[in-house]
Amino acid sequence: MCGRAAGGGSWRRRCPSRDRDSGYVTWVGLATDPGRLDELWTSPFRKAPVPEVDFDEDVVVWFGVVSGACTDVELGDVTVDGAVVHADIVESSRESGPCPLVAVYHFYVVALERSRLPSGPFTVELRVKSPGHTATRRLAVDVDLSGPGAVAGPGAVRSDRDLPG
Repeated sequence: MCGRAAGGGSWRRRCPSRDRDSGYVTWVGLATDPGRLDELWTSPFRKAPVPEVDFDEDVVVWFGVVSGACTDVELGDVTVDGAVVHADIVESSRESGPCPLVAVYHFYVVALERSRLPSGPFTVELRVKSPGHTATRRLAVDVDLSGPGAVAGPGAVRSDRDLPG
């Protein structure tokens, strides 16, 4: 059942999901209204119902990582530090003998209280830490989303590939 799960002071983890595929990928998404949440939800969660979110109070941040089948993956924490919203995902290897050559998708959908967001612009950052490897993915948010019901319009959220440097 999809619903509220463990979380920190101002965030709640929602519905981790796993699927099989190949490759190693990290990504971040942001929803400030029900239409954008539907877009984010459609692809990775296909069968799970879209969670109810009070967009006057919260925004939704979607974090994803692909790992090997013999890797444990866990969302460590979501914190706000100045103008950066950080999510830390920790990967660790399991000692269990031979490992199949498949990849596993891990999705974490987090409802984050608007009152905790920095006033815009700010960055949403995902850090994946594994033995001998760290990956980072970022979104630049060019608007203030801390007010009730604020919406990120077209072009207000840019991903790594759209950022200079």
